[in-house]
Amino acid sequence: MIELSIDRIFPQRTKALKEVFAAKPDLTSDSELSDFVSAYFLCEALANKLIEYLETDDPPMSAKSKKIKCSNCGAENECPKKKTSGHFKTLDVGKIKKALIHFSLDFPFDDTDAIFKSGNGIVGRRTARQLRNEYAHSLSSSSREEIAQRSAELLDVMVHFCTSVENRISGRKA
Repeated sequence: MIELSIDRIFPQRTKALKEVFAAKPDLTSDSELSDFVSAYFLCEALANKLIEYLETDDPPMSAKSKKIKCSNCGAENECPKKKTSGHFKTLDVGKIKKALIHFSLDFPFDDTDAIFKSGNGIVGRRTARQLRNEYAHSLSSSSREEIAQRSAELLDVMVHFCTSVENRISGRKA
C-alpha cells in the first residue's frame, strides 16, 4: 500500500498549487473571460452537431462498403457509445469545413481556422480553441492575457460563426 503523506508535497509543489488557486478565474465578475468561454463553448457544441449531421448524411466511404471499427473502442459498425457521451470527440477542422459546404453555411474557412484549429499556436496568434485549451488546462497567465488582448477580434469571429448557423436554420440571409 502506498502511504499518502503531506510530506510528498514539497515546498516547490506547494508553491505551484497555491499559484493555481491564485489564478482561479472569476467568471461572475470577469465578463471578458466569461463571454469568450461562453462563445467558444457554443461554437464547439454547434460544430460537433454539424459534424454529427454531416456524418449521418454522408457516412465515410469505408462505412458504406465494409465493416469499420470505431477508432475509440473497436466496436464494429455501430458503436454502442456513439449516441452517448462515452467518447471523447476530436474536433476536426476539415470536417467542420465539409459541414459548412454540405449545409450551405456562409462562413469563411480562414475564420473557421481562427476558431477551431488545434495544436500549440504562436503567442499572439493562437486560435480560440488553443487559448481555451491552454487556459482551461493550466490557467495560463499568458493565454489569459492573450484572451484579454484579442477578445474583441475572437468574439466577433465566434459570434459570426454562431450567427451563420442560426441564420441557416431560421432561413434568414446573412
